[in-house]
Amino acid sequence: MKYFLYYWLPVFVYAVIIFYFSSLPRIPPEILRIIPETLILHVIEYAIFTFLLFRAFANSKNITLKNNTILLSITIATVYGMMNEFYQNFVPGRIYSVFDMIANFIGSLLVTIFNIKFYKKIRI
Repeated sequence: MKYFLYYWLPVFVYAVIIFYFSSLPRIPPEILRIIPETLILHVIEYAIFTFLLFRAFANSKNITLKNNTILLSITIATVYGMMNEFYQNFVPGRIYSVFDMIANFIGSLLVTIFNIKFYKKIRI
């Protein structure tokens, strides 16, 4: 139980927070305009999500999950980001954006590269 609370609860809470903020309607930006600030926020948002996933899988007692930490972290974060963008298509005032999905993936990739480089040196 302590393992779940320390490693997995933050993952689920953060996923719910992402979903909550994606559910809030807002004025849609012009379709052809890409706002760099929003893309940067997506990179940061999914970097944090992937870090939490990486941390949970890397400390798993299940050897299969532990051995596939990188693949699972990136895949789950990316698929969640894709589903989130698809869901936003049904929220009034929100739009489906391929650019947001790419930014989500870039955030996942960047934090994974960081984790691979420094994982043995730091305790997650």
